[in-house]
Amino acid sequence: MTDTNDHGHLLKRYHIWSKTRYPAKGWVFSSLVFIAIAVFIRQLSGDVFVEPTDIVKAFAVGCFFLLLRIYDEHKDYEIDLEFHPERPVASGIVKLIELRYLFGAALIIQLALNITLDGGTGNTTVAWGFAFFWSILMAKEFFIGEWLQKRLLIYALSHMLIMIPLAYWMIFMTNPDFSLSDFRGLVIGAIVFLTGAVGEVARKIKSPQDEIDGVDSYSSVLGIPGVLSLLVILDLCFYSSLSYLVTQIGIDGWRLGLCLALPCIALIVALYQGAKFAKHKSDGQGKKIEDSQGILILMVFVSLILSANL
Repeated sequence: MTDTNDHGHLLKRYHIWSKTRYPAKGWVFSSLVFIAIAVFIRQLSGDVFVEPTDIVKAFAVGCFFLLLRIYDEHKDYEIDLEFHPERPVASGIVKLIELRYLFGAALIIQLALNITLDGGTGNTTVAWGFAFFWSILMAKEFFIGEWLQKRLLIYALSHMLIMIPLAYWMIFMTNPDFSLSDFRGLVIGAIVFLTGAVGEVARKIKSPQDEIDGVDSYSSVLGIPGVLSLLVILDLCFYSSLSYLVTQIGIDGWRLGLCLALPCIALIVALYQGAKFAKHKSDGQGKKIEDSQGILILMVFVSLILSANL
């Protein structure tokens, strides 16, 4: 195991860790999700497109996902020692205790923002509280870790549910008076949930020769036809949810067509990659599915932003 002193001061080692475990694209994507939700919610009431405080709010959302990443570093430590000894924590570049300092800083930022927005007692803080409580249960694997780890689909579902209170946290940061009975909020929650689900499934599809003994993937658990069928269902639900939200803005003609066409093209490409993988399970094909699904996710949120700005 590497001596931490071999890699310089703590900030430098944090940077080494972040490059592979929580890279800049993670911050960019979480910001995109928040901005998409914010501009959509504001457009419903005819408010401004973006606000200066959105930068801070988007950063706080990124901090929440950072907490989840740090939880995973703790949960996966023993597995990484065996299967991924090159990773920064497993190799000793960064210690788990040092990640806890980072966890504390990210947590303080979120708490401070919630208190600033609603005094720590309003809808924003309550939604965040539900999400944070669920994250603690996730970190403990709901106290049934051994049982859950043998059931990959249930394990994934239990972890993806956090996306729903997270979606409401982002909604309430934008409009604290948003009604819980508004169906559009549920659809936003579904889109954020499906973002996590699509990304999770796509990330764990492997060609047979790329499978690692002792490490579950959806392709090994469900089989290639099963996992591709699941991905098609998730993709169609994803696109349908976006289509519903786009029609709520009140745009029509070429504007509506553009907002629906961009993710539709990405959906077709993603489905094509899945069909290609089913026929030719060569090395690296699983990564192509992950990439195509990532583009679909990106296009969904880009279209949501466009729908509120055209």
